[in-house]
Amino acid sequence: MERTEIITKLAAIVRKVTKSTIEIREETRLIEDLGVDSLDLLEIVMAVEDMFKIKITDQDFTHLATVSAAVSYIQNKTPL
Repeated sequence: MERTEIITKLAAIVRKVTKSTIEIREETRLIEDLGVDSLDLLEIVMAVEDMFKIKITDQDFTHLATVSAAVSYIQNKTPL
């Protein structure tokens, strides 16, 4: 899957969960820029797992700090 397609899908998930109207770009930081809290992050992770058919472990939450890092993480995960 192309990086731009992943960004588009991830941005849609983040907008739905956070109800944010801020433009979501690769450098967007989920916590600092969007105010994502732990419950939002959990909801985002679950939606990402469903959409991309991957498993994100608790230790891997740190890979979701920015949209860019999350996209790279998704690209490198093997689908279930």
